[in-house]
Amino acid sequence: MSSEAGRYTKYIGQETEVVLTANEENAWHTIGSKAFLSCKTVERLVLPPTISAVEDWAFAHMKNLKEIVMPAREIDFGRQVFLGCDRLQRVLFYLVNDFTDCT
Repeated sequence: MSSEAGRYTKYIGQETEVVLTANEENAWHTIGSKAFLSCKTVERLVLPPTISAVEDWAFAHMKNLKEIVMPAREIDFGRQVFLGCDRLQRVLFYLVNDFTDCT
């Protein structure tokens, strides 16, 4: 993995499932351009609740990607994000609790 403040820039790994988690150290807001380009091992990808942008070709040509899970919120998508993801079968959304402590 390679990153810049809040921006996930490059996946380096061989896992079949990748779960990007958000914590104090890595509060991912953006998946960078070509971050997972041509990754051949990942079949399932889970994006964190903090994600707000996915840049151009971020997941392009992920030949084995079958499922992506993302928060049910507004996300800005760049160009051809899923180009060549021929095996993508499911895009699942999960609810994000946007409430803050009101006390």
